[in-house]
Amino acid sequence: MNSWVYINHENINREKYQACLERNNCTSLYAQDFVWDCLHPGWDILIMGDYEKIIPLPFKSAYGFATQRQPLFIRTTPLIGLFSEIDKTHLLDILNEQTSLIELNFSSQFKDAGEAKGRYQYIDLPGEYEMQRKLYSTNAKRILKRSFEDCKRVESTDIKSFIDFFKENVGIKHSKISEKSYKYLSLLLEKTIEMGIGKLHVVSGTEGPLCMAFYVDFKGTRYYLKGASNSKARESGVMFYLIDWAIKDAIDHGLKTFDFVGANNENIATFNKKFGAVDGTYSVIKSNNLFWPLNKLVTV
Repeated sequence: MNSWVYINHENINREKYQACLERNNCTSLYAQDFVWDCLHPGWDILIMGDYEKIIPLPFKSAYGFATQRQPLFIRTTPLIGLFSEIDKTHLLDILNEQTSLIELNFSSQFKDAGEAKGRYQYIDLPGEYEMQRKLYSTNAKRILKRSFEDCKRVESTDIKSFIDFFKENVGIKHSKISEKSYKYLSLLLEKTIEMGIGKLHVVSGTEGPLCMAFYVDFKGTRYYLKGASNSKARESGVMFYLIDWAIKDAIDHGLKTFDFVGANNENIATFNKKFGAVDGTYSVIKSNNLFWPLNKLVTV
């Protein structure tokens, strides 16, 4: 009977990893090794058999304790292959035996694991833009009737400017985003541009940039990875214009899904749903196996 084997990063067989993705038709952006390479360098994996089933893992050692915590900007940790409920139970048992702190998001649901639920928004794109436009909220339709002739949308490769703009207008609200995390995010954005699947779009007015959005088109899905707008953009509603363009462009290019990536934040979720998006969910598994009193001082 096959058992789970822990493989350190340097020993991962990339060819077998990719073959498992293809064999299981795993098209999620979050399952791709280049994403993990950028956002959590040194990631490890658990495998069953000869790469029949795989789980990427964000192992870290902090103060002598082993942790598995969901990397920033990777929404979910994928279960690659056919996982039974027994497999999932064994997985949690292994993680709890070997790890002091666990905080992982899984796209697959775990029964009776006491997990919380995270959510994000997505659109199953129709074949014609006007069909999706009919699903927009009244507020979105009203804003999109405004004239944005004074605004200019351009494609850019200036990732540093995007990160600086994001920090100034969004990141300031999220103190947990460290400079190292921004570095990792920059690596991913630059990598996807290099691969020809990532694009940064900037909308500017007479006084400079108003809003920016970075999209990745992968395996039939457009992922809205990150975006930001300044106060003037929020007043004018120009972000509606940019996302509406991105949805229409995705449909024109034959993509099947528009993935907003987030959010659990109610305000952002409400904004996304104004474009006809619906909720998707994932499992959030948390476990604190530290001994007392550390388990009271360190939380997940």
